[in-house]
Amino acid sequence: MCSYHSYLNHTVEYKNITMDSSVSSPNSSSVAKSDFEGTPHFDKIYGQIRGWVKREGPVTPVSVISFVTRLMKVVQNVVVERHQGAYKKKLVLALMTKLIKEIEMNENDRVAILAILQTVVSSAIDVVVGIATGQIDVGKIFVNCGSCCLPLKK
Repeated sequence: MCSYHSYLNHTVEYKNITMDSSVSSPNSSSVAKSDFEGTPHFDKIYGQIRGWVKREGPVTPVSVISFVTRLMKVVQNVVVERHQGAYKKKLVLALMTKLIKEIEMNENDRVAILAILQTVVSSAIDVVVGIATGQIDVGKIFVNCGSCCLPLKK
């Protein structure tokens, strides 16, 4: 098995992060208030991402990862204190959950996106941060992979 495939079978650990049920429950029919709502960081960023949706249209199951990546950049610029990775991750997830629960959208898309947030986005955030900080060397993964995934010249 190449290193890329073995990497996919790993979970990038992120210091025992847990979300409260109001943030992570996609089956909740009402919008539960997260621990973040009402804080300056949350309110400032939430207004900004609501503006994105008004100008650009709703988040879709296809666009959710790129939307989250864009949101991560904003959170990184707003929360400037060091060693706040767990807080930033929870903040991104809380912002996205509130946004998806509140904006007008197809109900099937809403359910799908909330499931994606609960199952995929947390790990995707870990991978993006790992790549950005150099903890994950994407070039090395693909070079070591050889021809099993795609033809790369060394």
